[in-house]
Order: sequence, then structure tokens, then C-alpha cells
Amino acid sequence: MAEDSVEKECGVVRIHLWAPPRSCSTSLMYSFGNRKDTLVVDEPLYAHFLKKYPTLFRDARERNDVMKTQSSDWNEVVEKVLRQPMPTGKTVLFIKHMAKQMFFDEDHSFIFDSDAINVLLLRDPVEQLTSWHRTKYDRTIEETGVTHQFQLYSALKRQGVNPVVVDSRHIQSDPQGVLSELCNQCNIPFDENMLEWPAGPRKEDGAWAYYYYTDVHKSTKLHPPTHNRPFPSEMLDLLNECVPFYNLLRCHTICDPRSIPSTSDMSNDVTARNAQALVWVNDRLVSRMYATIPVTDASIQHGHRIQTQILVRGGRVLLLNAHLDHICAEASRIAPAAVVTKATLSDAVLRTLATNGMTTDALVDVTVTPGTVGGTLPTTIVQSRIEEAATTLPLCVRGSDVSFSKNELDSETVFVVSADNILQTAPTMLSSVPRTALLNVMASASFADVTFKEAAADETDLASATEIFLCGARGQLTPVTSLDGVPVGTGGGTAGPMTLRIQEAYQAYVDAHSHAL
Repeated sequence: MAEDSVEKECGVVRIHLWAPPRSCSTSLMYSFGNRKDTLVVDEPLYAHFLKKYPTLFRDARERNDVMKTQSSDWNEVVEKVLRQPMPTGKTVLFIKHMAKQMFFDEDHSFIFDSDAINVLLLRDPVEQLTSWHRTKYDRTIEETGVTHQFQLYSALKRQGVNPVVVDSRHIQSDPQGVLSELCNQCNIPFDENMLEWPAGPRKEDGAWAYYYYTDVHKSTKLHPPTHNRPFPSEMLDLLNECVPFYNLLRCHTICDPRSIPSTSDMSNDVTARNAQALVWVNDRLVSRMYATIPVTDASIQHGHRIQTQILVRGGRVLLLNAHLDHICAEASRIAPAAVVTKATLSDAVLRTLATNGMTTDALVDVTVTPGTVGGTLPTTIVQSRIEEAATTLPLCVRGSDVSFSKNELDSETVFVVSADNILQTAPTMLSSVPRTALLNVMASASFADVTFKEAAADETDLASATEIFLCGARGQLTPVTSLDGVPVGTGGGTAGPMTLRIQEAYQAYVDAHSHAL
């Protein structure tokens, strides 16, 4: 790094703004230029850029004026402009760059100087290209600057430097909030003068202002973005090139609740671990920011999907094969053309758990859809997460004070035991895997003395029940010891003998049909 080679000027902050064309970079320059403590510079590397690309299309007047007013010598610009001594009363140097004007084969050590702050200003490629379409520039990804921004981000991170990433849409939508945080990230105080500035040209404008700054000269503040132009279809291929780079950077933007938490914030805290968990989408694991499916997926178009939750307890995936059989059977029903195999699903579940280090106690959410409408490839999504109660909640809850009200009971999960050993529960067309497992237990010879009855329990059944328990979708058998404040049966607020007997048998069944990790 250049920190040792360049002496830091006491109290000075040098902000390098690396922007794409057609962003709000000039407005941001005016915003900082309205601070009394700030000196601003407009694209000082432009002349060097034009020298490197003598045949690149630019207006003849623009090219001539730039070459007359700027030095095209890279090293001279770095030393005399980017590292210039600050005038009295100025402690912030704000330098607006076009990202494409960075050349990594030149001495770029200034971005690593100890007083340097690098800010990457993004703009949604859809908005950028819609606006940029009106210019005569070459339609290439290099001209957009997004690949240079990605290179800058990577180069800084390799040296342990964290660039500040901000999206122009966020700045325009919430100027005070985002500018305040931007100043905080740059280690300078926020100044309310940044919110508004006088209309008209400014002395720091580059020689190209006559062509590009007409609109910004009419403005006095940042405005919300407008969306009143159609996207040019001939720019679609370029859009598809730009979007991956934009997405990679966008997930690190400040003031965006959708940004991925930094790995430096990783801890053993449950919330942090869940936020960092990778998600299986189709055939690979991706970070949560990229766990997406196309809008043409049948789950979005028609609501067709299968969802199930699988528990992991004590290093075992409970009822894994039963869950996979259930998913495959349901998949063949809603999407006969989409082939879903147990082997593929099992690999997805086990790899997701192993990669996320969630092999002791966790919850796995599995979603399968028919895939893109008209296609034959299904969509598979597997997520794992740790629940704070997971490590303390056993498979079968034996609490002595589990109270419910009648309107909290789901008829498909409530089981009622009557005095004459009749176990009653409502019939269902789509039985959950834990419910099916419980019914298998009750069909065994061990419960030959119990009569099973499929019928919805009404108020009379609930009032006369000796015992009530729930078989939840996640697999817990939970005794209901109080209903609407009234103790169930004669147990005095504790689980009854039949419930305890079923719990024990159910626990043994689950243990025997689980997959050890």
C-alpha cells in the first residue's frame, strides 16, 4: 500500500468518487462543493483517457477543450491534483472521476493513500442505459464503467480497504439520509449546505460542461429519479452484460436494507448466522442476495409450488426420506413434466446444511415448483436456518403449562383422546409428513387398544376430552393442558398418560427414520 510512501496531511480527507456516465455524479459534486471545508475537482484524468483512446468518439470541441485545460500526463495529475496540498480552510478534497478513466497499468497507489476514501457511485443499468442511449458514445460495457468499478472494488478489498458503495437512486430518493451516512463513512461531519446549492455553472466545472451539464445547471438540489422513457430494445444485450456486475456491487451499498451484511460482522449470534446462510437454488448454493427465480416461474405465475419444513435435531435430519417421498409425489401431481428425484433433493438438503454449518439443530425449508411456465426443469430452493428455540426445544414438548384458545387450534393438527380410548382427528387431503408418521405409529400393534377415528373435533368433543395434543407440521407433539383457561381432562394441567405413551412411541419412530449427518 502507498500509506507509507505518502505522508498524510493532518486532518485532510481525499474522497475519490468513481462513477458511471449518466449518474448523479455532477449533482453530488455540487453537493460537496457547497461545503465550506471542501475543494472539488471535476474528472482530472479525462485528458489522459482521451490520449489513451485517440480514435474514441468524442465531440471535436469537447476533445480539444479538455486537452487544452487538463494535463494528459497521469503521474503529473496524481501528484499535482490528486495529492495536492490543501488550501487554508479546506480539509476535504472531493474528486469526481468517471470509473472508466482508471487505468490499472498506471500508478494507482493514490487510491490506497491513508487519507483516501474511495466511493463507488452506482446506477441501475436500466436507468443508465435508457438515459445514455441519447448520447453518441460507443455502446460497449467498457464505456459504462461498471467493469472498472468492479475492478476497483476488488483491488481495494485485496489490500484490506473497504470502499464505500452507494446507489444514485438512494441518494436521489433520500438525499439527507444517504448523504449523512455517506459523510459518516467518509469520516467527515454532515453539512446541511449539501442539500441545496445555487443554480448555474460552477467554477470547478470541466471543459465539457457546455454539453453535459445543461440540466444540472438548472437544478438546485438532488431530485427523485424520473422514469418516463421507454428502454431502448437495441440496448438489451448491453444491459444483460452490465447487470451481473451491478448486482455484485449493489449488494454492498449503504442505506439499503437488502444489502448483504459484511462477513466482518459474522458471529455466533443466531441472527447473524442466518443472515449469512447460503441458499440452494436449482443446482448450486448462492448468497441470499442472489437467491432468486425468474418471474416466469410457475410459482409466481400460477402459485404452483410445494413447500415443506424439515427439522434437524441432535445431528439428525428427522424423517428425511419421508419428506423427500412426499415432495416427489406432490411434484408429480402439480408438474408431471418436471422430473424431481429423491437423490437430487437429498443432495440439496444435505449440502445446504453442511455448507452452512447447521448440522446439529436447524430448520430446513424446501420449496419445489414446476419451473418456468412451459419448461420441463423444476425449480428447487432449499434454505436452512437456526431458530433461537431450536437448541432448547425437544422433539416432543412435555411442558406442564401449554395453554391454547380454541381459535388457535388447527383441526388438521389437533388430536383428541376420549375416555373410551378413542383417538380422534380431522381428515385431510394433504397430510403432513409428521402427521403421516404419527398415523403409522398409531397403526402399529402397540396401539391395538386404541380406536382411531377420522372426524373433526367439535366443541363437545373438545370439552369432554381427557387429553388433547397437537402434531405440528415441524414434528413436535405438544400436549394441550389448558383450553380457554380450563384444564383439559383430569390431569390437573399436565400431559396425560396416553399423550406421554404416544410421544414415546413417536419419538422412537422418528429416531428410526432419520438421517444421521
